[in-house]
Amino acid sequence: MTQRSMELSIFGTSESVPAATQIELGPLTASFDDGALRDLSWHGIEVVRGISCPIRDDGWRVCAPGDVSDAFEADSERARFERQFTVMDGDLACRVTYQLETSGRVEASLELSARRTVRTNRAGFTLLHPIKGVAGSSAVVGHSDGSHEETPFPLLISPAQPMFDIRTLEHRVGNVIVKISFDGEVFEMEDQHNWTDASYKTYCRPLARPFPYEIAAGETVHQSITVELRESGEPNAHAAPSDASAAVSGTALDILIALDEGWWPGAAAASAIDVGARRYLIRLPEYSGELPAWVIEAAGSAAQDGEINLEIVVPDSASPADYLRDVSAALNAVGVWPRRIMALPEAYLKSYQPDAQWPTGNSPTDVVEASCQAFPGAEIGVGMLTNFTELNRCRPNAAMGDYVTHGTNAVVHAADDLSVVQTLDALPDIYASTRGLSDALGYRLGLCSIGMRDNPYGEAVACNPNDERIPMARNDPRHKGLFGAAFAVGVAAAAARSGVQAFAPAGLGGPFGLGSFESGRFRPFPIFHAVRALARLQGLPLVSTPHLPDGVHGLAVKGERGNVAVLANCGFEPATLTIAEPMNIQLLDSASAAGAATLTDWLDMGGDTVTSAVQLDPFTVAICNSVGPIGRRADEQAY
Repeated sequence: MTQRSMELSIFGTSESVPAATQIELGPLTASFDDGALRDLSWHGIEVVRGISCPIRDDGWRVCAPGDVSDAFEADSERARFERQFTVMDGDLACRVTYQLETSGRVEASLELSARRTVRTNRAGFTLLHPIKGVAGSSAVVGHSDGSHEETPFPLLISPAQPMFDIRTLEHRVGNVIVKISFDGEVFEMEDQHNWTDASYKTYCRPLARPFPYEIAAGETVHQSITVELRESGEPNAHAAPSDASAAVSGTALDILIALDEGWWPGAAAASAIDVGARRYLIRLPEYSGELPAWVIEAAGSAAQDGEINLEIVVPDSASPADYLRDVSAALNAVGVWPRRIMALPEAYLKSYQPDAQWPTGNSPTDVVEASCQAFPGAEIGVGMLTNFTELNRCRPNAAMGDYVTHGTNAVVHAADDLSVVQTLDALPDIYASTRGLSDALGYRLGLCSIGMRDNPYGEAVACNPNDERIPMARNDPRHKGLFGAAFAVGVAAAAARSGVQAFAPAGLGGPFGLGSFESGRFRPFPIFHAVRALARLQGLPLVSTPHLPDGVHGLAVKGERGNVAVLANCGFEPATLTIAEPMNIQLLDSASAAGAATLTDWLDMGGDTVTSAVQLDPFTVAICNSVGPIGRRADEQAY
């Protein structure tokens, strides 16, 4: 297999990605990756996740850089990286420089020069703090007036900014003291867990200021960040511990298949896309007196051996009671009886800051009350149809619903491969925070995807005509590759450990579809087989998967003939899976991807018997059927 075809099978695109430049200056290590400083570590401890300067337009979309030129030089004592580029059709010229020293000092400087007046929602440095060793710990914030205050990094996800007016920030990660100074703008912090980013973000400028704003023609903006590192000799006792191998209980998740306008391929085609999950999650189009034919057909298909879950957006101009009563009557007239209903006012598809002016019309409470009246006998959802962010800022009335819901996507702020993979690390915190908001309600996720279904923060999702890695784009090429299959398993694993009852990893068709039709024949993407494998676990009792290699995510159940696991290497290096007893393992990887793309029953072919260990290449999915444990030492219990 050529390198190009391997990249295509993994990432769904052969788009070239510049290799990161690795830096090692004594105890200081980092990398330069596409103009950003990444993974800044001191004596092996990650202290800064990244420093970058994304330029966003007036819809919060990241502007693609042009005219890029890089310069790098290094010796044994220091390293210097400079990138020059333009955005907004050349109207804004940008230069960013990073200098690192063995002493633990890092300086970043930024210069933005407007050739013509430009409009932007944000233009300047952002600094990402890691979660590990930081969440729950204290920081001392120095403000622009010279005052200081001590405040914690949030443990449960904060709906609002935890820190404002940051001129300096000092805290510890492990036994490393980190001091950061900011200049040239007013900086504040947000908890990026809200959007599944595995970081806290210090950024400029404050959201309380008007946006979009202008950088006038001829104006030059200067900013700088200085990081100073030193060892304290004492560990950080206040940071929250992480426990990735916690015991699990309950049953494996229900698999939902999302449907929206244009995502239904027709009844005949749907039968060819059978993944063993006919639990449809249908986003109902606006009702104007007649149900769309595709809704009736899809509901009829699911009614045979599945169930209907509806998401309903109530127009701002409508009476919730009247609108939902009419929708219910129309559904009943064609014999559709939804199992679950999640309805929301149209205005709440957008995001609002906690202290902003919120919509004054229909409220989520109004719509939930109307749902209960219009759909007696159905389970009623509370929450949001967008991200956890919006749920965290508009917290549900848990007493009114049967379950809580929201969706997730992985490209709100960044779309490089590493950032997308790192979102898996933030999911357990999102699930724990949702649990804290919703008491003992059931927890059923909506569409959990790489690409962005809707943009609550701007007018529309970003255009992506060339199928590239773009933040806020709906169609993401990795969904079609092994990356997408492994990512879906990673989401399922985190959700299962957190007691989530259901999620939708894909749509039946459309930008989040399970495959494509070529000459009338369905060709499954790798995610089809991953979803089919997960669907086989539905309803079976979960068992733990201890001591999986770094980067490997998965879930396991107790089946009639022994334990069954679906695992995925979501890392960028091969991982060795040790086997305590013989098991049958089927690998969905670069070697099998071409054949699997022609067979909807590929999963039924089974795998090979493995007796000791198996290597999982990056973004490989492993379907394991076993009568023994995975990765068990002699003194451990089997999972």
